[in-house]
Amino acid sequence: MKQGKVTINKDVVDIQSLSIESQELADHLSDYEDTAQEVSELISGGLQIAKYAKTTASISQIEHVGDRVQDGIEKVGNKTRKDIEQLLVSHTDPKNSKSLAKAIVDIASAQFISEFGPENADSPVNQLFMRLDAISRILERQTGAKEATDNSSNKGKNFNEVMSPIVQAIATNNSDLSEFVDAVSSETGGRVGDEVVTINPDMTRGEDLKFVFEYKTVERVTQASSLRELSDAMRNRGAKAGVFVVNKTAKTEKWNEYSFHSGNRMIIVVDKDKPDLGLIRFAYIHTRWLVTRELLSDAAILDSAKMQYLIEKAQDDLKYISQIRKSLTGIATSHTEASARVDELEKRLNETLLEASQLVAGEASSGVEDASKVA
Repeated sequence: MKQGKVTINKDVVDIQSLSIESQELADHLSDYEDTAQEVSELISGGLQIAKYAKTTASISQIEHVGDRVQDGIEKVGNKTRKDIEQLLVSHTDPKNSKSLAKAIVDIASAQFISEFGPENADSPVNQLFMRLDAISRILERQTGAKEATDNSSNKGKNFNEVMSPIVQAIATNNSDLSEFVDAVSSETGGRVGDEVVTINPDMTRGEDLKFVFEYKTVERVTQASSLRELSDAMRNRGAKAGVFVVNKTAKTEKWNEYSFHSGNRMIIVVDKDKPDLGLIRFAYIHTRWLVTRELLSDAAILDSAKMQYLIEKAQDDLKYISQIRKSLTGIATSHTEASARVDELEKRLNETLLEASQLVAGEASSGVEDASKVA
């Protein structure tokens, strides 16, 4: 840029013989009939930003602009949102030869570039860029959440919202603590592991024993990937065992309703719209027993043989219930009789699981009392 003569007369600035060597500026101004007016507008824009920077109110003013932009974008449709985002990106990119930011940078002084460059963390322009980036990320998350809900067979209620209250109710009945920690990072910074159950410390002699539930409703899932994710969840949440609960789909309905795997891991398949409460309760009681049996058996508190019998009895009932439910399809004449049989078996299953829970709780409590008497 070659300096020319600049004369100031009150509110009029007269620039004579000013030469700016900038191809980008030339390209930009070529789109306008009144180039002098456009140069004036560009300078005015730069002055406005400089004015903001000179006052402590500039930051709050830019943040207010960001808030208004965010509110406005959230109210418009996807197409309009994308158009606005594209416009913001194009005109705030200093590397874009046709952007307003590039034009301002080209005609500004080195001091202006230093103080107002988007890469300068102390610049109010940088803070505006950061706000726009945050808005973009928020919109991405909102779009993703909406798509996940729309793809669900039960709109407005995702799989976590279905499963967590069921597990928490079972935990309460067993005097355990169940916490939904889906979005909570662990000490290691990971978030895998949706529900953490901490067993009643009165049963564990104060030892911190936990098991974890991982909920998943996706089409593309394998048992191998499920077990890997469950193992990650157990490590992340400091759990001794885990249950992977997957939504029933065309693929997973071919899996066994429940299956045991090494490392105290279990997979169960649940219909999101009509979850089998008996199956979920069985998974909870069985996993709870796996976590505590070694501790309680070593202390001669738990009758392991009886507990094994109750678990096997519950498994038999689950098998019969599943068989009868499958036979209901297309058998209208025997529907009433079969349904009654299912009700009877479910009642028996609940009684068995209740007895199992009481066995662990009662004998553990008795063992603690006996130990206190000896002491």
